[in-house]
Amino acid sequence: MQCSIAAAQRKDMRCSGCQYAYYCSHECAKSGWRGGHRKQCLELQRQWAAGNPRLMSPMEDEWLICLAQQEIYRAPTKLKAMITAYRRLHPSLPEYLLLVHVDFTVLPNPSLKVMSVDEFVEGRDLKYYPPERVIEMVKATPGKFVVGITVTDKDLRPHNCLSVSHLSETAESFYH
Repeated sequence: MQCSIAAAQRKDMRCSGCQYAYYCSHECAKSGWRGGHRKQCLELQRQWAAGNPRLMSPMEDEWLICLAQQEIYRAPTKLKAMITAYRRLHPSLPEYLLLVHVDFTVLPNPSLKVMSVDEFVEGRDLKYYPPERVIEMVKATPGKFVVGITVTDKDLRPHNCLSVSHLSETAESFYH
């Protein structure tokens, strides 16, 4: 949405119902509610009440992706060796199905693992992150790769998501 509120008057506001949508002002929140967020908000609240995990907002997703990329890019030698070893074991796997898994449930240093998208998806609840859509995005856009991320939710249960990340010059050396 294009906002007409002056930058000095903007506030970061989160929807108190679903905690998914963010707005810069009361006016934008009202406009968003009337523009369709009401239906989305009520559905997200219904899913949450039914015991489904709360969706991470797009802002939270971006933050988590940035953290995962930082972990990937700070271990280039290790990751390149892992990718090379995985490719030797699975030479027929298309490049777009190769996934780097960043596991933030292992602290203080998250673990990195290379696997196929199918291996990551198997046995994980990814109902909010359809793997087919992620794979199509990677296939359609050269220079992108799949990142699987695992974090814990507020009840310390694993929460898994898939992301598409753009290759930086550092990361491109992993794949070629």
